[in-house]
Amino acid sequence: MSVLSLIGIVFASYLAAGRVGVVAACLIAGIKPYQIFLMVIFIDLFQIPVYGIILEKSRWHKILPKRLQKWAQHRSQKIQSRMEASPLWRRISRFQPAAIVAVSLLPFRGFGIFSACILSFMLNLNRIFATLLIMSGSFIGTLLSILVFYFPARWIDALFA
Repeated sequence: MSVLSLIGIVFASYLAAGRVGVVAACLIAGIKPYQIFLMVIFIDLFQIPVYGIILEKSRWHKILPKRLQKWAQHRSQKIQSRMEASPLWRRISRFQPAAIVAVSLLPFRGFGIFSACILSFMLNLNRIFATLLIMSGSFIGTLLSILVFYFPARWIDALFA
């Protein structure tokens, strides 16, 4: 299989099913698991700064009229003060890092790196700390995806060989 067709398969499977799609397509294509692991980690590591820049740029642009902006800012401050006063929120806020790892780990479409970036952005976490949390979730999710798909992909590959 040529490199160009392999890149096309990886890109199409990523667009269709995300990280799990890349793992499944590459295993069926006969790529070794450690190469798939490195490829997926590199893809995820590339996405984090891109999404971070997009989220930071979106904060700078104000589309709403000033009166509506003041209302939204007042409302968000009011909600934050209520949440900080709540004992339940104080208990839940201890698990923010685990939530980011869990969101980046989940193999469902709509979760993953982008959702974890949005969550860490909303929680105002440090960039380096958030990146480490997101990549640890990606690391665990990729490893689990490879383990789940490894033997079925080998059987499918053996049927067509």
